[in-house]
Amino acid sequence: MLFDIDKNNEYVMLDTDIDTAGEYNIMTKVGVDIGTHCGVAWKSGDEVSVTSIDTSKARMMGGGMRALTLRRELEKLFEAIGPVTELAFENVERHSATYAAQIYGELRGVLMSVCEDMSIPYRGIGVTTVKKHVTGSGIAKKDKVRVAVTCQFPDVRVANDDESDALAVLICLLDEVS
Repeated sequence: MLFDIDKNNEYVMLDTDIDTAGEYNIMTKVGVDIGTHCGVAWKSGDEVSVTSIDTSKARMMGGGMRALTLRRELEKLFEAIGPVTELAFENVERHSATYAAQIYGELRGVLMSVCEDMSIPYRGIGVTTVKKHVTGSGIAKKDKVRVAVTCQFPDVRVANDDESDALAVLICLLDEVS
């Protein structure tokens, strides 16, 4: 592990490793909220960022375009943010509608195949587990999750519920919740 000195002249551990060539490798961890509007949050070093990927209009281009759009956007994002060292996604185990379950399964398969292709370790974390860890209640509503992640990351601009859910998954990943 590497250390630095903070503004109080105290040693702080950096979230990095040194590879065999002696260069710094920043650890990049990613949290994903899978859906038609997919939220993606990542922590790279000390920086936390979040974005959304909208695949809703891709459906109008053809049957497989939603999956293809998500694949392309994830690959482009993961290349841009550097090597991803670990990824977690919100694992939805029950849907209220058949069509929503089919879309979720398709998009989860795309995410997992991108991770396999890019050699990114990944795992799912249940929705109830995520909500309970972040808010204290496994049945918390979206607005309570958003408040909780905004308190934890006050400098991160959260544009929608998908991004706040992705940040909640990232918090679980960083805290090693399973």
